[in-house]
Amino acid sequence: MSSQPIRAGVAAATAAGLFAIAGCGSDEGATATAAKATSSPAATATPAAATATATAAPAAVPANLRGRWRRTMRAADFGGAGFPVGVWSMDVGRKGATDVYAPRKKTVDFTVQLTVDGRRLTAGEVPVCSSAGTYSWRATERRLTMTPVEDTCSARESLFGGTWTRMR
Repeated sequence: MSSQPIRAGVAAATAAGLFAIAGCGSDEGATATAAKATSSPAATATPAAATATATAAPAAVPANLRGRWRRTMRAADFGGAGFPVGVWSMDVGRKGATDVYAPRKKTVDFTVQLTVDGRRLTAGEVPVCSSAGTYSWRATERRLTMTPVEDTCSARESLFGGTWTRMR
C-alpha cells in the first residue's frame, strides 16, 4: 500500500481546517471558502471510510417479545458462579436493547442487545461474556422461553436459558 493517498488525504483535511479557521469570526467569504473545501476531490471520503462509519440500525423485535419479564434464580441455577440469587428482571425494548436488573435492584445492572431472526434470538455481549449466544425462543402472553442453541458463556446461558414470566 502506498502512503501517497494517505498524505493527499491528510493535506486536504489540513487545508479544509485552515480554510475554516481563516473564516472564523467573519461571515464574509465563509460560503465561498466552504464551497472550495467541500468541492475538492481530495477532501471526499473513500468508500471504505464511508462503509466503516455506517452502521445498520437494529431491526424491531416482535411485539410478543417486548416488555418486562422476570425469572427467579437460585444458587444452583448459576452453577456456583456466585451471582446474586432471587428475582432477576429484564425489559426488552422495541429495537432489542434489553436492560437487565439484578435482584432487589432498581437500577440497570447491564444492557444486552437482543437480535431476532424468526425463532432464533441472539443475545449480545454482557459484562461477563465477550461473545454472543444464540437461543431459540417462544413467547406467549404470559411466558417467554429461551432455549440455548449455542452459547459458550455459561453465566449468560444460565440466566437467559429458561422460562421467564411477563410482569404486569
